Amino acid sequence: MKKDPLPAEFVAYIKRLVLNHRTISPSRLWRGLILRWGFWLDGVETNKLPGYATCPKPTLSGYPAGWSYQKFHAIAREAIGTTAVHAARSRAASLSA
Repeated sequence: MKKDPLPAEFVAYIKRLVLNHRTISPSRLWRGLILRWGFWLDGVETNKLPGYATCPKPTLSGYPAGWSYQKFHAIAREAIGTTAVHAARSRAASLSA
């Protein structure tokens, strides 16, 4: 099985972004994440990303290892789906009580 190169703290950060900014599309969040990484790559230390001790370097794809638009959306869908399941279970429990 291939090891996931994304740090767990970074994945949790992406999930928090998605859940805390539900009115913003995942596409816009992705662009903001890329901008923040680009600033950090240019030396702006205030744009450090959780889970990384040093700024990840771009690979041939133009993004750090493990980063892709598709992977970001998969993490976003997982975060939204998990929250929806919890909400549905809570609602069902309140109705059966």
